Amino acid sequence: MSPWLQQFEHNIQALGFSNETVQALSLESPVPVVKPDFKCRQPEQFQRHLHNFMRTLPGLEAIYDTPNAPDLKKCCDISFKYPRLLQQLQLLEQLNPAHYYHALFSALAGFAIAKDVDLNEESREFAFLAGLYHDIGFLAYPITPAIEHLNDSHTHDPAIRVHGAVGAGMVKRLSRAPQALCDIIRDHHERNDGTGYPRASLNETNDITAIVAVTDLFVRATNEYSHYPLHCHQLTRCILQLHNNEFPHKILNSAINLTKHKADITEPPSNQANAGALTTQGQKIAESHKDLNRALNLLIQYRPEAQNVALRKLQEQLLTGIHNIGIEQQEYAASNEALENKNTLELVNLNVFQNEMCHLIGRLYTVLHERTSQLHSHEKSLKIQLHDILERIQLPSLITPKSNITIQVGAK
Repeated sequence: MSPWLQQFEHNIQALGFSNETVQALSLESPVPVVKPDFKCRQPEQFQRHLHNFMRTLPGLEAIYDTPNAPDLKKCCDISFKYPRLLQQLQLLEQLNPAHYYHALFSALAGFAIAKDVDLNEESREFAFLAGLYHDIGFLAYPITPAIEHLNDSHTHDPAIRVHGAVGAGMVKRLSRAPQALCDIIRDHHERNDGTGYPRASLNETNDITAIVAVTDLFVRATNEYSHYPLHCHQLTRCILQLHNNEFPHKILNSAINLTKHKADITEPPSNQANAGALTTQGQKIAESHKDLNRALNLLIQYRPEAQNVALRKLQEQLLTGIHNIGIEQQEYAASNEALENKNTLELVNLNVFQNEMCHLIGRLYTVLHERTSQLHSHEKSLKIQLHDILERIQLPSLITPKSNITIQVGAK
């Protein structure tokens, strides 16, 4: 039995099910068996569940509520095409509710985007199913609070970077789902600029994979800025726009439109980020960028490859951001303090922009780290130099002010 399958069964046992239920739910069981201590929702129940969930998010509510109820019924019907997978989704609900609600959002938003950009019925179905199951691989990971929603900072932990492939393998083994769906689940962290994983593909991702990826980013942004609850949709829109080079424009624009179903608010929040903390973060961004430049220039000098073009663009994007914010100017700290005293949305926007630069730095660092590990034995000197540079880099941390208000997606 493979290690991931062993961990999967261990996780089911941890939920307190009987041995009979664990055996029935395991991947070795050829057919889905409903046991007394594990009852699946029926279609009508699941449709009500989706309806209650979508009402917690203005963008989804505007799309799926009356008179568009048939779309919600369609999504429910799609879910029950693969009852074995739906069982695993309910296991995910119990093991990690955050991942579960993330899956529901990705599925409903993905279906809406696929419809909005006029994809055919099969593609809409794939977009929904891929959204539901793109992180199902985490059922085979140790249960730990440390594994939260993955975002586009792209962890370089090899175990985490294969979660898409693990999920694709689970979907293939659990159902007769088409290979195309498994490929989408495997590749949902790929990016058009070649900085994604697990394959770092430079080829433009297909529309459905891009839809799942952009809903992934949408969820990350919503979670990351839940401490600005009234402004969260506006900030999410800004984040989506900052990633316009990674996704097809029609899909990104459709996702942005989801944020416009709630009126924008001009009043600043009461819990703004601290100006001093933002100044420190900005300085660390500039320092990290300089070190990454050294590593990237060294790699490009000795390893001319097609992917270097994408890395150069990412490098330039970071440099443009540093210049636009004025991080390296003497007035930078004083400017931030002035914004804090004015108590406007400008400081919030700076918080968002600098956090996104931290994510970009994380992506560049991750790619360089991976490229360094792939160097051949005859490139030992280059590998040592790159390793030394990367080891010295202290990646800047995100600034996330605490809020007295919390948003629990799917709470209704």
